[in-house]
Formats: sequence, C-alpha cells, structure tokens
Amino acid sequence: MLNRLGQVVYTLTQFPTVKLVRLEVEGEPVTVFSSEGVVIDGPLSRKTHESLLPAIFVDRPVWGAALGNPGRISGNADVFEATFRITLLDGRRRQIADERVMATCGTGCRGTFDVTIEYDVAKAQWGTLRVWDGSAKDGSPENVREYPVWLTAAS
Repeated sequence: MLNRLGQVVYTLTQFPTVKLVRLEVEGEPVTVFSSEGVVIDGPLSRKTHESLLPAIFVDRPVWGAALGNPGRISGNADVFEATFRITLLDGRRRQIADERVMATCGTGCRGTFDVTIEYDVAKAQWGTLRVWDGSAKDGSPENVREYPVWLTAAS
C-alpha cells in the first residue's frame, strides 16, 4: 500500500506547481489510508516516500515519453561513489549511447543527476533508457532499471 501511495505522490509532484499532496475525502483530510491503516499525519512529499525508490530513479523523461535529441535525463541515485551508467538502446536493442554519470551524493545518500546525452537514430522509434550501476566486485551490471522512451532523429 505504501508503494501505491508513493506512486500517487510522485505522479502528482512531477508538476512544478505541486510540492505537497494532501489527501481529502469530501473536503476532510485523510488521516488513515486504506484498510491497512497507513497513518498520514500531514501533507505528503517525495521525501516522505524516498525509501521506496530504486537505487537509480529516473524522473525525466517520464515512463514512455519522448527523449529529445540530444536528450535530457534527470533523477536521483544512491549508488557507490555516486557513479553509474546510462545506456540508450534503439528499437532493435542495439546500444546507441553509453555514458558514465555522477550524482551529487552517493553511498548512503541520494544525490541528484541531470545530464544531456546525444544519440543517433535514422528515424523516430521506440527505444530503451537503461540505468545501471557496475558491481564494485567485478563491474557486472546491478541495480538495472529500464524505461521505454520515444527516440527522435537529431534535428
């Protein structure tokens, strides 16, 4: 249930004018959410649900959105030494970009990232934005998350 509540909060707060979420029923504040008894003791924010996020969370582009070319990718991460990779795959799952990214904080704290990546596709198509962290042990991918994105040819 906490994941569902977090999903609502993250969806609503993706808009710059929404910072906090207050749940109401017929104009009255909700203090207990669902039959599971999740206590809500005030307005909810992204910080309230940060512990539910994956190690690397992409906030922009949103799931299934267009990625400009070059494409801006932002979010937050809690990974070893604040570094991870962003890989773009085209519609045939061929790698078209791969970049090392650094968050503002790592190893035990969530840091933000905001990067612009150039890529090359001949025509617009669905692709995959993959974020991942290399294992400190052997460099193998871990904390892998994939997001569908609409890739566009460079203008």
